[in-house]
Amino acid sequence: VIPLEPVKFLSETRSEPLSGPSDGRPHEVLARAETWSAAEIGRAREECMHVLASISADIDFLDAVKSSTCGLPAPVRLKSLGSSQRIVFDPPVETNCRLVAALYRWSKHTLQPEAQKSYKSHVSRIVGASAYACRNVYFLPTGNLSQHAFGNAIDIGAFQLADG
Repeated sequence: VIPLEPVKFLSETRSEPLSGPSDGRPHEVLARAETWSAAEIGRAREECMHVLASISADIDFLDAVKSSTCGLPAPVRLKSLGSSQRIVFDPPVETNCRLVAALYRWSKHTLQPEAQKSYKSHVSRIVGASAYACRNVYFLPTGNLSQHAFGNAIDIGAFQLADG
């Protein structure tokens, strides 16, 4: 997991649990809008393009997603990072633009240099990664929302090196 500071795109991120009282009964979510406004989506997309302007990433913009206290106004599907030492995500991951930018910096300044130093090859593929998921920390039925619920975290299954 690559933890990031909580991202505050347009509204405060929430840390309340997905289920309510300790007896397992779901709490009511009556006052929360289940959709993002066009203005929120527009601002988030604009911020996203600004955040990704200076990095090399193959992404697709996705429709906004919101479910109870989770969601992303401008989610992206990350297919690959970099150019000369390209890293393919297999399968692609759905996340936010700040995580894409953080992954790019991490791959450029930490992952690829360490792979080259330790294995004499660069990482060409990240296999079995997952990012956005509306869930609590450790998938517990109660507790705080995971940063995955806002696209701020990624789990990586494995790395594949260019030389196999």
